[in-house]
Amino acid sequence: MEEPDPAWHFGCTNAAPSMNGPILVVDGDPDRLAWLVELLEWSGLRATPAATFETARRLIKDSRYDLLIAALRLQAYNGLHLVFSAQMAQPNTAAVVLADVADAVCEQEARDLGAHYVPLPVGDVRLMTIVTAALQERLAATRARPSAARQCRRPDARG
Repeated sequence: MEEPDPAWHFGCTNAAPSMNGPILVVDGDPDRLAWLVELLEWSGLRATPAATFETARRLIKDSRYDLLIAALRLQAYNGLHLVFSAQMAQPNTAAVVLADVADAVCEQEARDLGAHYVPLPVGDVRLMTIVTAALQERLAATRARPSAARQCRRPDARG
């Protein structure tokens, strides 16, 4: 079967999967947020920063992200709640949760949500290895279980 022209995806909520789609990065620590965004962009990925839980939720509602990288602690909120919200809004969203302190309960909750749990500190190479793995898993899952967007039809499509 021939792959459709990607341009027809315009207007669908979750366009064709890729390895360099947009990444939402959420962290209340401005230095760590800047480091994460810089690292991702230096690696050729598109990153959108958000300093608060509320900003991230708004962005998730308004845009599509292939990957969410969130700090476990976001002031009064929990990064795991953000992962859950992102996956409810965009079921094929991959996630990485960054934790200042290793916590077995939070790690299990992250795994239950399908997220990678990363205790800090973490080096650039290790983090990019995890980001790549998360995006590859998302790509494989999306191909195995197409989202509603991949089932969108062209306006002139019949049948």
